[in-house]
Amino acid sequence: MVSVNSIEWFKNNLLKEGLSRPNRYLVRFYPQNPGPPEMEFQPENVSLPGRAFVSVQEQYWGSPRTVPVSNVYDNNVVMTFPVSGNLAERTYFEKWMSAMVDTCNYAQGYKTSGIGLSPTVVIQTTNTSGDPTSTYSLIEAYPSNIFPMSMGQQMMNDYSRLQVQFTYTSYKYEEGASSAGRDECQD
Repeated sequence: MVSVNSIEWFKNNLLKEGLSRPNRYLVRFYPQNPGPPEMEFQPENVSLPGRAFVSVQEQYWGSPRTVPVSNVYDNNVVMTFPVSGNLAERTYFEKWMSAMVDTCNYAQGYKTSGIGLSPTVVIQTTNTSGDPTSTYSLIEAYPSNIFPMSMGQQMMNDYSRLQVQFTYTSYKYEEGASSAGRDECQD
């Protein structure tokens, strides 16, 4: 067995595979009906989801120890999108949010729109060849916040950006390509 601290491990892993590039990713959205259609974007920025454990302390004999008993998910991912001239990206997320809570009568469509355990946002990292290296399927994800867009006369050499925050209940991590796609979360 090759030690992680050895030159052989370094040559076989880091030099052969290369380092992970933070600009190699793709995001797919699968809003539930009656929302907008499925879409694939490459946001400028995306934060990968995080998690931790809920732990309890136990002591049957000897020194006390903490034991993990449950997962705690960060529950928020923020993405920044470049915005096209017709604001199609903003329109996409506005329609998705309007399908969740109607803007006229405030009818809630979240529970009746078919949102279940199917992942609605999938973030996939890739290597330099474009092959998937990891997949994060966000379960019950939806856009919870469209941040205000900055506009201004002094920004004539810039372009518009849209920040959207997504809330989710949990995520499923898979190494490489997702085998589940839109299937329910299988633990």
